Amino acid sequence: MKLLELRLKNLNSLKGEWHIDFTDEAFVNEGIFAITGQTGAGKTTLLDALCLALYGKTPRIGSISKTTNEVMTRQTGECFSEVVIELDGTGYRCRWGQRRAYGKPNGNLQDATHEVAIINSGQDKDKILEEKLSRTQSKIIDLLGMDFDQFTRSILLAQGSVSAFLTASGDERADILEKITGVDIYATISSRVHERKRLEEAKLSELSATLSGMTLFTEAEEAELITAQQQGQTELDEQEKRLSEVTEQLYWLERIKQLSTQINTHQQSLDRLEADWQTFSPDRQRLKQARQALELESDYAKLTHARQQATHTHAEIKKIEAELPKLDAQLTSLTEQQSTAEQNLSNAHTRLETSLPHIKQIRQIDIEISRTQHHLTNLQQRKNGLTDGSTELTEQHSATPHEPQQAKIQLSETMAYLDANAHFSELDDTISTLKHLGKRLKQTLQDTGATLTYRQELATAINEQNVEIEQLNNKLTDFD
Repeated sequence: MKLLELRLKNLNSLKGEWHIDFTDEAFVNEGIFAITGQTGAGKTTLLDALCLALYGKTPRIGSISKTTNEVMTRQTGECFSEVVIELDGTGYRCRWGQRRAYGKPNGNLQDATHEVAIINSGQDKDKILEEKLSRTQSKIIDLLGMDFDQFTRSILLAQGSVSAFLTASGDERADILEKITGVDIYATISSRVHERKRLEEAKLSELSATLSGMTLFTEAEEAELITAQQQGQTELDEQEKRLSEVTEQLYWLERIKQLSTQINTHQQSLDRLEADWQTFSPDRQRLKQARQALELESDYAKLTHARQQATHTHAEIKKIEAELPKLDAQLTSLTEQQSTAEQNLSNAHTRLETSLPHIKQIRQIDIEISRTQHHLTNLQQRKNGLTDGSTELTEQHSATPHEPQQAKIQLSETMAYLDANAHFSELDDTISTLKHLGKRLKQTLQDTGATLTYRQELATAINEQNVEIEQLNNKLTDFD
């Protein structure tokens, strides 16, 4: 075992967290080192920490439980010890720890934790080999190959044992060495060997006494006994052979009995089956008929369906026959409506033909009206201009009384023009009359278009009725 690291916290006088790296050059280069310091500095605590991490107890205190922990530094809430060791090139981490409730110094002690893990280099977490408190110590014993007593006697010597060894006498040193090195086990083995020897010698004495009380046979008696033994063995062989034959016979008798019982059982079953067959005879006949009916079930279903369809078809025929008079009446009405619509359409065409010359005249009149309105507008504008000119002349005449003669001449010309164009005043009545005629003509054209639309709708309805009547006639023909 090679010690690599030691970590501890709040153990005895070493308050706080401590770390010792034994792979440091200072330890590696020297090869050997000593733990020195004043009394109470914590030298032995380092050895206790090593034992705690491995076995969960120390040579000075022994085991630590939930009720007592004297290694935890006073006024602290937790303690732990962790050691990293190397065995056959593999690193292992052993950790023991205990804390108080809520980590408070006055809290109750909680269950200790103890785990051993294999160090996985290059990975985030080590692989836990064992973490249950009752099995961790056994796992460490398997790894190290020694229990706590052997470890403290061969690798770690407790401080008290070394002091007692240095100050003791020769006999006392022998006892101490026996305790340190474990030689006392040989004394125990020697004592047990001596006790075993005494018991075996006692058994030998008893056997010798028994043997001395026995009487030995002569050669003749021995030969007679051997002959008797051989005869007995021969008789025994014959009896065993006879027993084997009897056993085989008994087996066959038992087998015959079982077969007879089975035959009787089968015969009874056969009788019951025959009785059941006779009882089932009427049902068998009905079953036969049912199977025959089952074969006709499909044809019967088709026949039933055909009958249902025929009934439904006859009902439809009767319904159609009942509706035929109504449809004939509708057809007659529609025919009359069609005739009326055709007559209306003919009248509309006649009126349209009669109205076409008037329409042409009205269109010419509209053109003339447009032209006349344009000319009238111009004349009105000229009239307004002349009126404005007359007013201006009157004003000028009032302003310039020395030009009355010229103004009178212009006024006379204006009045003469108005008298010459007096016929344009009747254009308003003519325009109103033409507008009224145009509205009547437009209404007549709309009525004609509505009549044509109505005629088309009647023709479509008549065609649909004719198609429906033809379909009904076809159905009647099919049913006939």
